[in-house]
Amino acid sequence: ASVTVAAGSKTASFALTTSGVDSATLVTITATYNSSTTSGTLNVQPAKAYQVQLSPSTVAGDSATTVTATIRLSGQAGPSGAVVSLASSNTSAATVPATVTIPSGAVKADVTVTHQFVSSNQTATLSATLGTSSASAVLTVTSVSLGGVLVPGTVVGGNNPGSGTINLTGNAPAGGMLVNLSSSDPSIVVPSSVTVPAGTTSASFAISSLGVDSSKSVTVTATSGSTSKTGVISVLPASAVTVNLYPNSVPGDSSIPVSAVVRLNGKAGPSGITVSMSSSNTAAATVPTSVVIPSGASNVSVTVTHLPVSSDQTSTITATLGTNSGSAVLTVTSITIQRVQTCGQIGGGNTPIPGVVFLTGNAPAGGLVVSLSSDNSCVTVPASVTVLEGANSATFPVSTKGVDATTSVTVTATSGSTSKSGIYTVLQAIMYTVEIYPSSVVGSGGTIVNAVIRLNAQAGPSGATVTLTSSNPSAASVPATVVIPAFASKGTVIVSHFTVATTQSVTITGTYRSTTGSGVLTVNP
Repeated sequence: ASVTVAAGSKTASFALTTSGVDSATLVTITATYNSSTTSGTLNVQPAKAYQVQLSPSTVAGDSATTVTATIRLSGQAGPSGAVVSLASSNTSAATVPATVTIPSGAVKADVTVTHQFVSSNQTATLSATLGTSSASAVLTVTSVSLGGVLVPGTVVGGNNPGSGTINLTGNAPAGGMLVNLSSSDPSIVVPSSVTVPAGTTSASFAISSLGVDSSKSVTVTATSGSTSKTGVISVLPASAVTVNLYPNSVPGDSSIPVSAVVRLNGKAGPSGITVSMSSSNTAAATVPTSVVIPSGASNVSVTVTHLPVSSDQTSTITATLGTNSGSAVLTVTSITIQRVQTCGQIGGGNTPIPGVVFLTGNAPAGGLVVSLSSDNSCVTVPASVTVLEGANSATFPVSTKGVDATTSVTVTATSGSTSKSGIYTVLQAIMYTVEIYPSSVVGSGGTIVNAVIRLNAQAGPSGATVTLTSSNPSAASVPATVVIPAFASKGTVIVSHFTVATTQSVTITGTYRSTTGSGVLTVNP
């Protein structure tokens, strides 16, 4: 290495670079020029403890915040490194490792400071010592306290605004931390207190609201010890309104009640809320001019009066609150046929229960004439039936005829453009019974015995051929068959009886369509 002395100059300067040493070291610097030398001595001292830096310098005792202490030397550590002793003046608030080694050539090292829960704010002086030198910094450890209270910003009175949250500056101590709560106005309701569980930093609490007559700004205050935090909720009065109709379609002159449910977007305040009502078609439906929703309520039911109409009509039912309104459409139908009631199944030729025509409401003045028809001649109905004024139904007679096979018949009732129908199922006759007159006779005597063969309904247009048998032809006999004429329900045959040595019971059986009926004749000697 060399340095150049400028022409005409006697001196020149040069830079010296030092490295860390483990102990004080004398270094001789020698300059040589043209066989002449001169020298100087540099005393290189080992680094000293220079500075302790804390980040952060204030921390909540039991919080999760990491505190770092940076230990700085006045120069580089020597070849062996520098072992710096560390200490805390208040180990109940903060502790540090006993030592930290700063590597050779380095000027600093970081250590983690462990901070503890404290019941009141405290300080701890953290010191670093290297040889006879030392440096220190003060860490402030605060007790856990309220960090803040979070509440919803706005709510319409009477609705559920959600929940609030208490935040601490650190973890709650063993047993939890009780925080008192209060509201500046009864329109916002909070519990009297909430406990933040041990080891956690927050807790939620329920908030409910009540209706208000006008907007309010309500302060929720959380207090623990001497610390208080607040949150503000804006409580708004109900302003929007909706209408729902039950039902939304009704025959005009029916007795069916119609309710209009007027609903707010919150609850009415202490004075209640008056809502204006109107109908767009008072010839079909009317409502009161206004309705009061009581304090604390969110809705009220209003009766809609519907009126007779000659044709189907609609009416818009509107509720108005200030500049806001809600509406629903009611359909009012004219009186017409609702349904036809039948007895369902009936044997052909038997007399069914009368049919019934039902209207959607009460018949108008003069009554309502309903036309009737049947799609099969085996069921007969009158051409029309009149539903009397003020009534909502009328009965009509029905007659039937026998059928060769079970037949489904539609009876249709028509009024204006509306038709409704009911179904009669006309059943084919089956065997019912055999009646014998007289039922006891002296065999081969002159008495004539008749067997009446009965079906449960009329025979169809083709008649009914019934097969006959005797259980004891030597005592009494019958023809092999008997034909019951079309639309008749019975036929008669003569039973032949013969001389017997002892009294005989003879069963006469009729069979038709796999069904049977029988009667007993006693033949005496």
